[in-house]
Amino acid sequence: MLKPLPHADATSTPPCQSLCPLCGQANACAQAAGCAADTPCWCQEATFSAALLARVPQAQRGVACICANCVNITPPKD
Repeated sequence: MLKPLPHADATSTPPCQSLCPLCGQANACAQAAGCAADTPCWCQEATFSAALLARVPQAQRGVACICANCVNITPPKD
């Protein structure tokens, strides 16, 4: 489940929940699109490796979902 966006100060731009934090493309996340928390999403069947998750900038961890393209081009190693 996504966390609420953290409070942003005047010098920062909060991460966009609907964009992949790695490539900046739409992530097709059901929750980011405003669907109910129990709405199925493609990511529930995906495997996210520790190496892939480590590439997500700290400010976007738990806030913005990785897109299917980035998941598919980075095969799981763990």
